[in-house]
Amino acid sequence: MIYDLVIIGLGPAGYTAGVRAIKQGLKVAVVERDRAGGTCLNRGCIPMKTLLHSAKVYDERLSFDELGITGDIAFDSSKVYLRKNEISQKLSSGVESLLKGADIFKCDAEVFDGYVMADGQKIEYKNLVIATGSKPFMPKIEGIEKALNSDDVFAAEPEGDRLVIIGGGVIGMEFATYFSYTGKTVTVVEGTDRVLPMFSKEISTQIASLLRQKGVTFKTGVTATEIGDGFVELSGGERIECDNAICAVGRAACLDGLESLNLELERGYIKVDNNFQTNVKQVYAIGDVTGKCQLAHYASAEGVNVVDVILGKKQSVDLSVVPSCVYTYPQIASVGKTEGESVSKFMTGGNAKSIIEGYSRGFVKLYADGKVIVGAELFCDNATELISELAVAIANKLKIEDVAKVIHPHPTVSESVSEAVWDFTGLATHKR
Repeated sequence: MIYDLVIIGLGPAGYTAGVRAIKQGLKVAVVERDRAGGTCLNRGCIPMKTLLHSAKVYDERLSFDELGITGDIAFDSSKVYLRKNEISQKLSSGVESLLKGADIFKCDAEVFDGYVMADGQKIEYKNLVIATGSKPFMPKIEGIEKALNSDDVFAAEPEGDRLVIIGGGVIGMEFATYFSYTGKTVTVVEGTDRVLPMFSKEISTQIASLLRQKGVTFKTGVTATEIGDGFVELSGGERIECDNAICAVGRAACLDGLESLNLELERGYIKVDNNFQTNVKQVYAIGDVTGKCQLAHYASAEGVNVVDVILGKKQSVDLSVVPSCVYTYPQIASVGKTEGESVSKFMTGGNAKSIIEGYSRGFVKLYADGKVIVGAELFCDNATELISELAVAIANKLKIEDVAKVIHPHPTVSESVSEAVWDFTGLATHKR
């Protein structure tokens, strides 16, 4: 049998492409050597958010007296990790059920031009989509083998109460939030001059300030030069004593089994054009393995679009407007441009729901060129949910007046979006 489409990898990119293709009548086979759902579902997004939710609930004990709640509370990491595993397993099983109609091969694969070898079987294809994802990148640091990576952390809670996190990007800051909220002593080492350098300086400063209140120490503008038994040494000569070091400096492409295709690489990732086409005819690549944008929702969108390309259709999803989210507390989210001809800002200290939830320190910041909204930065409760409204506005080039005419329910944090929009004209109700 020759399949219309064979997909290697069942992360968000691969399984989305598979489901999309099945629903449009293509004969599909998928190959996955691990559990369905990929890094995001099993060793990334979903496990991290599950851990963070438990940490947030535990941290709220500090305000129980103010809220009128009494009683002793303890944090049991073994139960927290058990819940994490159960959620990932449930969702992974759900992904497989979505692929009913496809032939699923649970094994390693070796890919050739025109066919795939999987578990001793030759699987011929008309089109191949590579969605093999990424793995933790471990830099060349003396003693790096002594450090944990994100896969290790999600597999088991790190031992000890003193942790050094190498990397102050999204993964590092979410780890810092979880561990500091559950009572561990955390030091974050970041090579640039501030954490979360991909976001604005204002957001970096605000989240670092709040995490310092939780006891987190930040070492910026330095790198780790050695990891030893019980210490991490920095480029400035400082030595930090710790029980464990966690490396969270980024991710590298998973290219196992693809050697025979002679794919063209760029910076260690598979090079593709705007139609996801590699240098090998009828072979496409999507998701983290291309290194374009290592976000699960971007990978899913590529999964939709690559099937459109294979079917000769126009790509359905606009890949130019991509929300970025960080699940610290408060949450961080941005989309579009972070500069514009005009800027508005509403502080969530004027939002009733934010005050009720205990997140009065935060803001919604919008950017516009002329009358059109072109970007947004949110640092507030539910930022990762609110950003979608603004992504819709930006993708559809909505004007300030278009969003201003929408009634936002009360009391909600979403009212802050409405206030920020009205602030362009100086007419925000709850801003002096």
